[in-house]
Parts: sequence; C-alpha cells; structure tokens
Amino acid sequence: RQLVGNINKTLDRAKESKSIAVDYVNTIEQMVGDVDLKNRRPETIDRIKKMKDFLDRKIASGQDVAVTKEMLKDLNILEKTKLEDLSNEDLNRMLKNVEQSVKLGETKLGALQATRQAKQERALEELKNGSVPINSKEVKRPKVGQTLSGADKFKNKMNESLNTVQEKNLAIAPQDVVFDILDGNKNYKGSNYKIFKESIDKGYSKYLKRVDSIVESVRQLAIELKLNEASLERVGFYAAKVQKGGVEKLQGMGYTEAEIEAIKLTADETKLYTALREKLDALRPDIQEVMRLSYNKNLDVVDDYFPFMTDFEAMNDKELRDRFGDTVELIGQANRKNVEKGFTKSRTGGKQKIRLNALEVFYNHIDNASYLIELGPTIKDLGDIAETEDYGKAVGDVGQERVREWIDLLARKGSSAGQRIKIIDNFRKNVGVATLGLKLSSALIQPTALLDGAAMIGGRAFQGAYDIASSREWRQFLKENFSELRARGADDPSYLEFGGNSFQDKAGRVGFWALRNIDLLTASSVTAGAYRMAVEDKGGKVDFSKPDADAIVEAQRILRRTQGSAFAKDLPSAISQGGLTGNVSLDKLLLQFQSFMLNRWSMIQHDMWAGGIKEGEIGKAMNIFFFLAMANFAEIGIRRFSKELLANMTSEDIDDWDETFKKEIVMNVLGNIPFISQATSAISYGSIPVPAIDMSARIIEKLNAAAKAKKQSTRDRNLMRGLTLGLGVAFRVPGTVQGEQIMRAITGNDKDRKRTKSAF
Repeated sequence: RQLVGNINKTLDRAKESKSIAVDYVNTIEQMVGDVDLKNRRPETIDRIKKMKDFLDRKIASGQDVAVTKEMLKDLNILEKTKLEDLSNEDLNRMLKNVEQSVKLGETKLGALQATRQAKQERALEELKNGSVPINSKEVKRPKVGQTLSGADKFKNKMNESLNTVQEKNLAIAPQDVVFDILDGNKNYKGSNYKIFKESIDKGYSKYLKRVDSIVESVRQLAIELKLNEASLERVGFYAAKVQKGGVEKLQGMGYTEAEIEAIKLTADETKLYTALREKLDALRPDIQEVMRLSYNKNLDVVDDYFPFMTDFEAMNDKELRDRFGDTVELIGQANRKNVEKGFTKSRTGGKQKIRLNALEVFYNHIDNASYLIELGPTIKDLGDIAETEDYGKAVGDVGQERVREWIDLLARKGSSAGQRIKIIDNFRKNVGVATLGLKLSSALIQPTALLDGAAMIGGRAFQGAYDIASSREWRQFLKENFSELRARGADDPSYLEFGGNSFQDKAGRVGFWALRNIDLLTASSVTAGAYRMAVEDKGGKVDFSKPDADAIVEAQRILRRTQGSAFAKDLPSAISQGGLTGNVSLDKLLLQFQSFMLNRWSMIQHDMWAGGIKEGEIGKAMNIFFFLAMANFAEIGIRRFSKELLANMTSEDIDDWDETFKKEIVMNVLGNIPFISQATSAISYGSIPVPAIDMSARIIEKLNAAAKAKKQSTRDRNLMRGLTLGLGVAFRVPGTVQGEQIMRAITGNDKDRKRTKSAF
C-alpha cells in the first residue's frame, strides 16, 4: 500500500509540476496508466463487465450507442493490469522508473530553458549596445505638504507638453520607423529592428504562406465539387455531430435527435469533409511541438477533431488563449466575440446562434493555428526580452512601453486592448465604402505611389513596372515568394475590413476592386524593383529558380515603407492601438483615409530628414524630396483631369485651373503633414476634417436645405442628394459619393459659375 501511495504521489507531483518537461510527464502517465493501482471490490468489476457485455450486444445488433466519459473510464479498468497481479518487486521497479523519469524531465526542461535564456541574453547584450533610449521628460511631483514653485510648475507644464508631442509623434509612425528610431537611425539595420521587427516580418510571411498553401487546395476542391452554401452547412453540421460529444452539444442547442440523425452527407460533401479533416489533422504535430517547446503543455486529443484545441497556456498572459484555447470556436458554436460575422443560423424558438458553414470555420481555424505555429514562439520570446529591466534601460521608458504594446498587439493577433465603440466602427466602414468605392479620382491617383517607391529605390521602381508589365515570370515569382504582397489589401487597413461573406462585405470588395488591383500592380512594380536592387547590390543576378531570402526581406521592407501596409504589425499605433486617444474606434475615425499620408510623412520626417540630411546622406534625402514632389504634382494633375472628365460628361461648370492651381499645390503639400492637412482643408473648404462626421453634416445639411427651400426644384434637388448620401451610407453602397457628385453636376446649383478652361 505504501509503494502504491508513493507512486501516486510522484505521479500527481509530476502532473502539477512546472519544472518537468511535458513529454516526460506523458511517459510517466503511460507507465502508470497500464496498471490499475486500486484494489477493486469484486462487485465493482462485475458491474463493469456487465456494462461491457450490454454495450457489445447493442453494437453487434447495429444500434448506436452513446458512451459517456465515466463509462469509458470504467471500461478502461478492464484493460489494465490488476494490482493483485503485481509483486512488490514490480511496484518498486515502477516507482524507480517514475522517479528516474521525473529527474530526466527536470533535466530536459532545465536544458531547454537554459538554451532559451542564453539566446535571450545574447539578444539583450546586442540591444544594450545598439539602442538609443527614448525617455520621458521628468515631471516633478510635490511631496506631502509641499507646494511647487512657479518655476517648477512651468517646467512641469513644458515637460508634459514635450512628452505628449513625443508620444503622439511615435504614435503616428509606422512600426518599421519606430524600431529604427530605437536603433538611432541605422537605416533599418540596427539590433532593435533586426531582433524585433525583422523576426516578426519573417514569421508573418511564413504564416501567410502556410495559410495560402492549406486553404487554396481546399478552396479549389470546393469549387470543383460545386458545393453551395446549403451543402457547406450540412458538412459543418455533420462535423459537429460526429465529433466526440457532438450529439449532446447539438441537442443542448435545441436540435432533436431526429433532426441530428437526418443529416447524411452526399459523396461530394463527404469528399470535402474528409479533405478538411486531413488538413486539420496534419496541423496537429506542429501545434503540439509549439505547445511542448514554448509552453511545456500538451495538446489534448479530441476524436473527430474539427476543430477544437484545449488548454493552451496564455502567451504572455494575453488574449491569445481566447484564440487558441478552450474558447476557440467549434463547428456548431458561434464565436462569442464575432457572432455578426459569416453564416449563422438561429434556432426557431431558441436563444443560441450556431455557426454551420464548414469552410468559414475551417479557414478561421487554419488562420489562427498557422499564426500560432509560425509566430507564437517568437512573440513569446520577444515578449520576455521586452519585459526585462535591462531592455528598459537600453531603450528608455517610452521606448520600452511602445515595444511592450506592440508585442501585446501581436499576441492578440492584431486585436488591440484599447477601447472600441462598435457603432462608430460600423459607421466608419459604411462611410469608407460610400466615399472611396468606385471613386474615379482615387483609382486614377493610385499609380502615383510608384513615385513614392522611386523615392527609396530611384529608377529601379520604373524598371520594376516594366518587368511586371512585360514578364509573366516576374509576376509568378512575386506571387510565389512575396507573401505580404500577395495578401496586400491596398495601403489602408479599411480595405481589409471586408473579409466576411455578408452582402455588405461583398459589396465593399466590389467597390474597392479597382483601387485594390491598381494598388497591387503599383506595389508589385516597387517590390520587383526593390528585389532586383537588393540582389544586384550584392553582386548577384536575379535567378527565379533561386530566390534570395535576404533580398525578399529587404524588398518587402521597401514595399511597406513606400506603399504603406494594412497589417497590424506594421501600422502606426494611432491606427492599430488607439495611440492618440486611447480608443481604437475614435482614432480610426479621426485618421480615416490617412494611412498612406502618415506613411509618406514618415518618409519625409524619418528617411529624408533624420536618416538623410541629419546623417549626412544628402543624395538619399534629395532623391526622396524629388520623387515625392513629383508625386504631389502628379496627384494634382490627375485630380484635375478626373474633375474635368466628370464635368465634360455632365456639362458642369467648374473654376478655371489657372484660378485654383496655386491653391491646389499648397493644399496638396500641406496634405502630407498630419493634422495640418485636416486643419487647412477645414479652413479652406469649410469642411469637417473627419470624413464620417463631415458626411453626417452633409446629409443633415441637404435634408435641412430641402425642408427650408421655397422653390420646388431646389427642394427636390437637395432632398434627392440628401437621400442618396443617407441611404448609400446606411446600406454601405459603393459609389454613393461619386453618384451624388454626378447628380449634383446634372441637376446644377442655384448659382451660375464660369465654364472650365481645360488644363490639358
């Protein structure tokens, strides 16, 4: 009895211990698991045997049998070696083996932790030697009973203002720039950039590539099988049904046994279900390896896994657990945080929404699991480094806080901890589609971003445009090797917000089709030119059969720096984390359509001034200045061309260009400066510098004008324009603003204006 007690105590201690490698804990459980270490009463064994005989008869007769966990646990007892069949020598040998495994497990985990610790110490040493600290200015606080002098109060106010400026300046900078600032402007080659940003960029490319490789084959199969939404829902329901405990879950959601049993898959539906299961099962070893090495945890086995992962250790105690842990969505179970997305069905008379579309849940799970595999360990290790006191001293309190918040964002898979207001987010999306969707001038201006690319790589940008236009090999090479380019949703994060299957999301994608594809061509041109430059600068020659990994990393950096990025890992914290107001929804509202402008301003402020002129790189600075100036002139010309094109189509009278040219130059130049651009626009045009709020004001203005108009024609005109804008925004209709402009041109205004002289 004492030996048995010692074995059980050692086993319990191993299972609860955080200092033993999990694979050795598994080994110990297997050693002990084959033996029933309890003296069972004869009547207990007899009861279990009778239950087994009963179940065997049911199964033999072809009847379905529901077996609970408790029943399985009892049945397993019959398969184990009985305690009375073991001698004291057998039990002593088992105890020694268990104790030896505990020691080996402690040694192995200690070695793994020592290896990780040594890697982190090397990184910290490099960071300490290569970082430039960013610290906040001291704000003196009075002691108890003490009153600050006027000079101290004035100094506090000044320092608080400087801290705010420093904080907001970092908040509007893209993350590539933030890490280069922490390195002291080393042209994106310093230790912070390499250890933090570049490591994440490489992992992110692998994550995107993994998702594409898995999803594409399944998507093609679904297309070949011509499965409609109803079929996909049947596959999803069946997946929930056959999963262990699935029938009970479905019954708990309100489905009857007859409804559950009625779902049988066709041959084609079975092919898809089998393919999905195979893809999911193939991921499990990689996930288990991440769990074992990074978290010292097991990935629990679930029969008929589709998809369900349990008990993931939180990554830095962040919300990653919600994405990969026991709250991950299961076929038949709606994601609690995103129930508005995708295909959901409400049970008649029931309260719970359930998600059925098999592909939607599959895609979402593959995305989350791939992110964990390719980025989870890196995020955890970088998070550990960022939390250390040594790193705080190296980059300063402001720098450390920025990096911590960025790591937190990554751990949440781009979901910021900042506050959100859902109604503001939805309204902003609606205004975005209504304003930019099918807008002629926005589509025409998109290619001018090629000049932004030339600001960094000179004439190689135009060589890249030629390569993309003339060579199928180049286009295929970029598609296969540049994951960030392939997944690009244009330069603004709003373009990536329409990834669902709702009618509104599909309409949003249609509205942005031209913008996205023209942006993709421009971005591809810059990427091709940057890759060619990176390869040739090392003395090499582009060989499509031998991709240069370092050149790919460099080209994707040029892509982000010149064309912007919609990925959370790259965005300024003002857009991704609420870095201005603390509220993500409010910041996105204030900076709507400003993502590319912020990126261009960072090129002016950081690459041209701080990394160019201040570092003595005059040639680099002049190249940036010249091509950005050309981009501004090109934008002015294209906007004027689109206005005249529309005016000629509708016979609208607009001001002559020679009357507006100087003003447009000034406005376009000021449009490159954050906040100044909004202020000057508001002063010059009397508009509200926040698009969503301005749209609301315009709608109210038109409806109010219609209500007060004395002339029927004026009333009808304003009512029509107000309703067009209002309904277009409410129902997220692409081209609403463009349509209202055409309507305005056709119906005219009360005041006559001069006919335009062409500028071309």
